[in-house]
This record gives sequence, C-alpha cells and structure tokens, in this order.
Amino acid sequence: KDMAVFKGVGYPEEIADYFCLEQYEGYLWTAHGRFPTNTKGWWGGAHPFSILDWTVVHNGEISSYGINRRYLEQFGYHCTMQTDTEVVAYAVDLLIRKHGLPVEIAALLLLSAVLGAIVLAREE
Repeated sequence: KDMAVFKGVGYPEEIADYFCLEQYEGYLWTAHGRFPTNTKGWWGGAHPFSILDWTVVHNGEISSYGINRRYLEQFGYHCTMQTDTEVVAYAVDLLIRKHGLPVEIAALLLLSAVLGAIVLAREE
C-alpha cells in the first residue's frame, strides 16, 4: 500500500520540516508525540507503529502481550518486535483481512468489555 512512516526526536513542526512533509499528499495522517513510558524506547517499536497494511497509535499499555502473541502465532503471525502495539496491528489484520470482518466490528472486538458494552448500549 501507499503508506509511509516518519519518526524522529523533536517537536512536531521540526519533524515535519526535517522530512519535508509539505511535499506529500495523503487522505489520512497518524501522529504520536512521545516514546513509550514503561519500556525502553526504540525506533522499531515507537509510534506510529506500522506493519502490513496497518498503522497503530495508542495511549496506554496492553498488559496481555504474551497471550495475544501466542494466539496470533496460531494463525501464522510471527511477532518479533516485542511490543504490545505489534500484536494490535496483527490482531486488526487477522480480524479484518483474514476473517473479513468490517472495521466497526473489529474495533468493538478490540475494545475492553466495559467500553464495548457502553458503545453497544448507546447504539441501541
């Protein structure tokens, strides 16, 4: 797909200037403004995280990395980055591309049970 990820250290406008972002066109831009707070920061796992056809940014920690990684490996995924964001990207890919679910349903499945129940209740 036509997707690019630009990462750097500095203020957003400095990163934009450094990579000459004004020369690019896009219909969707994803940004994140900090390194991880609970693990060692490194470029491969820093947000925005991109793998396959997906880019992921989240605020928080997904504390079930190990079980999620093992589950995804049953479907042929190989998690090598050791980051919770990697398993989110692969889970999205599994649900949408491999299982053919609509984005809205995949998003509900990835929400916590409490938040998912709130969203469903509002729709009814």
